[in-house]
Amino acid sequence: MQAPTEAQPVYNLVQLCLEKSAKKALISAGINGGYYNPKEYLNLTYFSVPFYYYQGKNYAPTKETVEKTIADYTPRILKNV
Repeated sequence: MQAPTEAQPVYNLVQLCLEKSAKKALISAGINGGYYNPKEYLNLTYFSVPFYYYQGKNYAPTKETVEKTIADYTPRILKNV
């Protein structure tokens, strides 16, 4: 999509913000094992490591869970950009 010439600076800024927020969402999901807020996890200094199998229960995220994690995280990042 191409914006009108006078709106191009705004379009470029919005595009940059979206790219940054998407990157942060992907990094967060990767660091947290596919979760935004893992249910069962080991809390380390800078991040949480989820348990995929804990006390006989499977906590491994599905593809849909990871997609929802990224979708839920992105608007939160955009508020702070």
